[in-house]
Amino acid sequence: MKKKLMAVALATIIAVMAVAGASLAWLKDTTGPVTNTFTEGKVDIDLYETENSTHVMSKTYKMVPGKVLPKDPTVEVIAGSEACWLFVKIEEVNNVDTFLEYDYITGKDGWTFLEESTINNVPTIIIYREVTAEEASAGDSYQILVGNEVSVKTSVEMKDMETIATNGQPQLKFTAYAIQSDYIVDANGVACTTAAEAWALIGAN
Repeated sequence: MKKKLMAVALATIIAVMAVAGASLAWLKDTTGPVTNTFTEGKVDIDLYETENSTHVMSKTYKMVPGKVLPKDPTVEVIAGSEACWLFVKIEEVNNVDTFLEYDYITGKDGWTFLEESTINNVPTIIIYREVTAEEASAGDSYQILVGNEVSVKTSVEMKDMETIATNGQPQLKFTAYAIQSDYIVDANGVACTTAAEAWALIGAN
């Protein structure tokens, strides 16, 4: 009888253990990973002129009063760039205003005047435009001068030409700058929302 009772008790324990073991078979599921990859943003620009369909960095012109000289400085925002403020510094070296006249493109699709000053005795003009995220991502190029030309003033005389040997050859120098237009702040953490504030961050002289 004792053996029967022990057998029944053992069977009961085994049954309880089986039920307990079965209760650990939870409903389960697992997702795949969500991977966040962070790549670099960029603001990438180029500045060039063309001659015979070739990009060049400098040109030399012979001045004749009244002559119109082809000149097409162009700033390119390289595709894949971020929204940015785009600036051009125009430097008039060695009495350019005595010999040459030109104008930069303004208006809805052109450049806006920012400031004019004299830096190291060189008259300097800063112009700018804001390039949207869509424009920067696709890439685009922006010409600077009206008609892609510079004219020699008809008022230039031989005595003016003779001053070149002493004062140096007139030069028009163009330099382009760009800085992201989104998420920029100054040294105090204040958001920069204007071209003047963005230009100050570039710190170009």
